[in-house]
Amino acid sequence: MKLQRTLLSLGILLGMGVLLFTAWGSLARREARAAPTCTCALERERCGWCEACGVGYVADTRIPSRELYDALDAHGHDVDAASLECASCRLAARWDGYCETHARGFVGGRAYLSRLAYHVALGEPEAVPEELALLAQALQTVERCERCAAAMMVDGTCPRCRLSYEDGRASPMR
Repeated sequence: MKLQRTLLSLGILLGMGVLLFTAWGSLARREARAAPTCTCALERERCGWCEACGVGYVADTRIPSRELYDALDAHGHDVDAASLECASCRLAARWDGYCETHARGFVGGRAYLSRLAYHVALGEPEAVPEELALLAQALQTVERCERCAAAMMVDGTCPRCRLSYEDGRASPMR
């Protein structure tokens, strides 16, 4: 009888120990996943996205929508100039220029898919005031629909609202 009580007490103590160990491990993992630190100051400098605050920056402008930020494509894409089919694009890529035919610019071996992103890469966003005005319009649209705001910047289509955009103006979906 005394041995059974001792074994039962020992089992209870071991069970409590396992529960405490599990709870402590869970707490340690939760602390390790703590919210990221705000990097807004850095992201404003490099046209990046702050995970902690959920905002991005392009042309020193605060972008509260990940979808709009991604559409602005401020970081460009690596490109092999020799593989480009368009002669104007190849020439633009060679000299950090802009291809009017395909509406994309090239800086330092990277392709930028909008005039705004191209001029931001060159360090001269003020050179495209109409693009900055369109960005301001898209920022007002974000509250209504993030997809429309993104579509405005790339002359695209919003499948949710069934609108197509060209130069910031909406029309029924093409």
